[in-house]
Amino acid sequence: MPKPTGPITFEYGVGTVGHQHCEACGTRWRYVWHKPSRGAGARSWATIVVVVLLIIAVIGAVVLWQRSRADSHPAAWDPKVAPIAAEVAALRGLSFEHPVTVNYLPVAAFNKKVTSTPEELKKASVEISQATALMRAAGLIGAEVNLADAVNTAQAADTIAFYDPDSKQIFVRGAGPFTVETRVTLAHELTHVLQDQHFDLPKLQKRAADSDTGSSDALTALVEGDATRVEQQYLSRQSAAEQRNYVKLSLATAGDANKATTALPAIVDTYFNAPYVYGPQVIGVLEARGGNAAVNAALTGATPSTRIYLDPTAVNDAAQPPPVPALKTGEEKVESTSKNDDEFDNFTLYLMLASRIDLPSALRAADSYKAGSEVVYTRGTNTCFRAAITGVSPAATAYLASAMQRWVRTVPAAKVDSTKGAVVFHSCDPRRTAVTPDNTTIVNATRLAANREALVATLVKQHVPSRLAVCVSRVLTQQPDVRNAILAGDALATPSPQILSETATAGTACRANPLAGLPR
Repeated sequence: MPKPTGPITFEYGVGTVGHQHCEACGTRWRYVWHKPSRGAGARSWATIVVVVLLIIAVIGAVVLWQRSRADSHPAAWDPKVAPIAAEVAALRGLSFEHPVTVNYLPVAAFNKKVTSTPEELKKASVEISQATALMRAAGLIGAEVNLADAVNTAQAADTIAFYDPDSKQIFVRGAGPFTVETRVTLAHELTHVLQDQHFDLPKLQKRAADSDTGSSDALTALVEGDATRVEQQYLSRQSAAEQRNYVKLSLATAGDANKATTALPAIVDTYFNAPYVYGPQVIGVLEARGGNAAVNAALTGATPSTRIYLDPTAVNDAAQPPPVPALKTGEEKVESTSKNDDEFDNFTLYLMLASRIDLPSALRAADSYKAGSEVVYTRGTNTCFRAAITGVSPAATAYLASAMQRWVRTVPAAKVDSTKGAVVFHSCDPRRTAVTPDNTTIVNATRLAANREALVATLVKQHVPSRLAVCVSRVLTQQPDVRNAILAGDALATPSPQILSETATAGTACRANPLAGLPR
């Protein structure tokens, strides 16, 4: 990796990273989270479904386009797409097995492709109602939120193109001349074509859905992070003028999307954008460790958990969950649609806690988490879930118990059932009394985790051992001044003497104990 250039502003106690510029790193650690423009949409290579939270529950049976597998393909690439495809293949280190059809659709027809019709939503009304109830039970949306409308809005807001791995075709919004934004977006989608031709995306998704320890959302983060990496590399090869034009066009697209999603709950936006926010950092760590081969191995290896959203080095760290909690008299299980419907994931826990208790405690609890399981059930006409979570140590489990006791006091129909061994708790749909968390709270939770993840990735790229990078990032973001600077959008280009001291202290503490910052 090329040596970083520029003046060294300060150290993290583990090496000189500071404010230097490193082209190979892709980003500085003081990454300020912002809403990304989804070139492909959060479900660009899979069936578009309503947000998956506690179970895969919603519009799972709704087909948004004809899903007959295409046995034929064009003999040659669209001439406008061919040079992009050639560059993407070189960047990704894979060859296309054959060209795919690229369809250019009018805006109205494109929007119809990426959203569900009223008829389709009606057919899935039971599943949608159940998913909505579960999100209310988790304290993540209020009684006023129409989840199906919210997801349709999010999906259509800033999707420019998508690749469908069932029809094996790319669909592009509009039929006008290519802008640099269109070309960069196609670089992203063409990466999905390569992923599908070499690794079979539907097969990977099915395996993720059937995993006992992994998460389909985490797989999506790997897939989208990989495509985003190639997209950014493609952009970096464009002229300076083209890059400036791309920024201008992207800001305009994001502005239009923001106008369209003004009323959208931040939690829905967070779930849609999470693969784009967190996935690139995970891929950055993999690339630093072993290039495209490491990325390939992660895509085809065991499905990771959403732990990777909080720790980009944790691709192979998915732990076996505790036994699924038992039902009680009068409770009837809602049948699962896949094996990992029984998994209670790390990122969901983090957002649940962050939406109801203070952010530092929520992030520390998420760091304490090892694994979780759940069962979704009905009691009478109400939908509920019961989860069991364990920590990385007895002290961590005790901390989780304390955090959950605080959380249940903020949710109308929740209770901690047991703290012996695993922490077991349940929550039921509060219906009309459910309150949507403040958008700023959710955005801050996303921003803090994203900045910390970017710091881990940057340190790993500077050859800092993974455990040390994770520990230093954890300890630093626990410091109020560092955390407040991140939430304020401060780039920390001129860190205070206190932050300088804290970075050195964090390095010393983590060299002595890589578990520093965790409950003990």
